[in-house]
Amino acid sequence: MHSRALYSASHTTGEELPALIRVRHIVTFAALALAGCNTFAPFETQTPNLGPGGQREETAQQMVAAAGQSPANAPVSVCYSRLATAPDQVKAIAAAECDKGETPKLVDQGIDLVACPLLVPVRATFSCVAH
Repeated sequence: MHSRALYSASHTTGEELPALIRVRHIVTFAALALAGCNTFAPFETQTPNLGPGGQREETAQQMVAAAGQSPANAPVSVCYSRLATAPDQVKAIAAAECDKGETPKLVDQGIDLVACPLLVPVRATFSCVAH
């Protein structure tokens, strides 16, 4: 009988478990957030051989041509997180890859866990067009 009293006192009740799980999720999220600001930084990535929306397989040159641009201009893709990156930051990375006198034009955008890691899952693809 004595051991039964110790057993029941040492276990949490069903009401305390959801609170404990919430605290564990908050601590896990905070640890990931503090893991480094660079974890969420946008970066240029390889443009996959997918058409707009990821429906058809196309080469990068065909994707740019479908957007009405010269196939000689290779598209620029940037991985980013919508939670940690402003649209101007993404466009600035793409603009840095365009030639002088050209500006990036958004061709395709969406979640792409093949080209981008889990913490920065959105891939935006731009073509460089003359002003």
